[in-house]
Amino acid sequence: MRLTRRVLPLLIGVLVATAVAQTAGASHKVRLNRSTARYASRVLLDRRFSDSYSNRAGGSISCMRKVAFNKRRCRVSWGIGDAGYMGRTRVTLFERRNRARFGVVHYRIHLIDFYCTDVEHHPISQCDRHYHGRGRVGNL
Repeated sequence: MRLTRRVLPLLIGVLVATAVAQTAGASHKVRLNRSTARYASRVLLDRRFSDSYSNRAGGSISCMRKVAFNKRRCRVSWGIGDAGYMGRTRVTLFERRNRARFGVVHYRIHLIDFYCTDVEHHPISQCDRHYHGRGRVGNL
């Protein structure tokens, strides 16, 4: 009985020290910079809006808004023909234990048909479409 009284506190101390060491390694924060957020947004938009985004005439992605250390909000816009796309994305960066980094991108995009509004004179509520969803981008 005396042996367990001596060994038990030592065993508990070793287990607590091991748990503290593991959580100290897990508290590594992955920071998301603007260029990585722009790249993740561009990859997802190219995947989701493949025809209109890859053949776009101009466009911009601005990721100035920092939500958290691993999240950024971006404003996106591009045009093709008589259609204009505008909206925002939210990029969240994750890192696994094996240091593989991937991002989850949420998007809300509005498509406005300018031929419908300017030539046919329909109200904008009849000439726009809304897209929203999310996707995963790997190898960031």
